[in-house]
Amino acid sequence: DNESNPHVAIAAVDRYQAAICFDAAARMVRRSPALGRKLEVLDSRKRIIAAAVDGRLEALSADAEQKEGLNLSFAVFDEKHA
Repeated sequence: DNESNPHVAIAAVDRYQAAICFDAAARMVRRSPALGRKLEVLDSRKRIIAAAVDGRLEALSADAEQKEGLNLSFAVFDEKHA
């Protein structure tokens, strides 16, 4: 939607669950030549970067130290009930 600096979060109860969701997104990028031209996967940081729009998708977990103050464009919650 042409938003500048979009920030998408994959949120889960713990790092393991967040990593499962992130890995699925990373596989989509790697399997699509069109996405691969626009996005960079940073596995070690559980982050996908869209440099052209200064955007990012990142995996967050409830056991992460800093989650407050985020200005999210979109969020995916895994097991919100947990």
